[in-house]
Amino acid sequence: MLTKHQQIYNWLEVAIQQPANRLQELFYFDKREKEFFSILITDYFLFDEKFNVEEDVTSSYSPLNLEKLGEKMIRIENVLK
Repeated sequence: MLTKHQQIYNWLEVAIQQPANRLQELFYFDKREKEFFSILITDYFLFDEKFNVEEDVTSSYSPLNLEKLGEKMIRIENVLK
């Protein structure tokens, strides 16, 4: 099993190696939660325009992770305004 340090290093290595014009996956650091995360372009289809989970959506994310992802998307959107 990878240590937390190894996981972060691997995540950063993948993020840095992505072409700048690649929009399939976006990489972020959540300063408040102190965690690295990424958002797949397809993740946006899980939510409506206000980042509420769409009805009848099926996802491999747990309900808690889906809720956290929506919250992160809202915070990103607010920064971009």
